[in-house]
Amino acid sequence: MLKTVLKDLIEPKYQIFFLELINNNTFPWYHADNIIRGRNTNFKKFKNITETFALEHVLYLYPKGINSHYYEFFHPILASFEKRTGFNIKEMLRCRLRRTFPVAGHTLDKYNFPHTDLDDQQDYKSLIYYFEDSDGDTIWFNEKFKLGQPEPNLLNLKPAERQTPKQGDGVWFEGNQYHAGNNPVNCNIRTVINFDFYIYGNNN
Repeated sequence: MLKTVLKDLIEPKYQIFFLELINNNTFPWYHADNIIRGRNTNFKKFKNITETFALEHVLYLYPKGINSHYYEFFHPILASFEKRTGFNIKEMLRCRLRRTFPVAGHTLDKYNFPHTDLDDQQDYKSLIYYFEDSDGDTIWFNEKFKLGQPEPNLLNLKPAERQTPKQGDGVWFEGNQYHAGNNPVNCNIRTVINFDFYIYGNNN
């Protein structure tokens, strides 16, 4: 298994609280024209990959640290992760919310650009929390990122595992595992929060 699913990672009261928080018209979302920034490839010629805009909110970014006063609000997700897994978080590297929408030409067979969240770190964990039921699965690939070694051909990776977003669920995996986000097709939105962090001890 490339991932571990944590069903109902947080209590229903927190699930509702988070939805009300991020859907409030005062919550600051920031438009990203291209979620695969830094890549110059013309992805339109690849039938399996959708290049898309998104709304984002970066809560924490190493080495700067806390990037938003909303960061503290999401600590219950991390506390529940530690309780459910037995891991203890040593250091946060990045925390970001991301919301995607249906886009023309996208289908449930497609996905966003395969990647790892951090290209300058190794041996960290990644955690995804799903805010609402949606389609547009998260996709995992067998390939792993290794510092100092050539990157695989990310445009021709074959999906190995997938997870359909369900409100309240979390999924954790090794941070160097290539994966891909997605756009919804039959749902209006797809919203996740990604945490990347180091843990104490050898828990691989």
